[in-house]
Amino acid sequence: MRTLQKMRRRRMVTAVIKRVKRVKRGAVAQAATGGSTVLYYSREVLEIAGVAHALWGEVLIGSVKLAGVLLALLLVSRTGAKPLLVVGVAGQIASHLMLAASLGLASGPSPRLAMWGLLLYVLCWDLGWAGMMLVVAAAVLPASVRGVGLGACWSCLWLCIFTISQSFGWAVDTCAAASPPS
Repeated sequence: MRTLQKMRRRRMVTAVIKRVKRVKRGAVAQAATGGSTVLYYSREVLEIAGVAHALWGEVLIGSVKLAGVLLALLLVSRTGAKPLLVVGVAGQIASHLMLAASLGLASGPSPRLAMWGLLLYVLCWDLGWAGMMLVVAAAVLPASVRGVGLGACWSCLWLCIFTISQSFGWAVDTCAAASPPS
């Protein structure tokens, strides 16, 4: 009888570990979108793009962030987390392309395109990964280990965000040094 109980417990622990690993992968995916880094460096991006009043751009970005969070709260119960994640990631990809295009134009940086790219990014990030990662993680983990699992997920997320944030400046400097002079 004890052997059967040990086997059941071992299967349950193995299943929980697999779920925690899946949740940690979600945390890595959220960090890989660069949301925190984009928000941290948004003022510099606006200044590089030539936006005259980067501080007002930051205020606008904060307003869009609030709107995105409220919209996600309204939509998650109607649509579920997966559609919001898909739409959010698609919008993030489009906005990254807009930002790259705004800074890489032959005629010089485009402040308007950079601003729209940042606003779209913030909106899509808030619709998708910003809040949905924890919603999905809480749904995947069983109640008995949800606290520990979410703690591991959150720790993994912030470790990844720290790594990306610390390496971003180096990557920008390296790319700038490697680019041909204009």
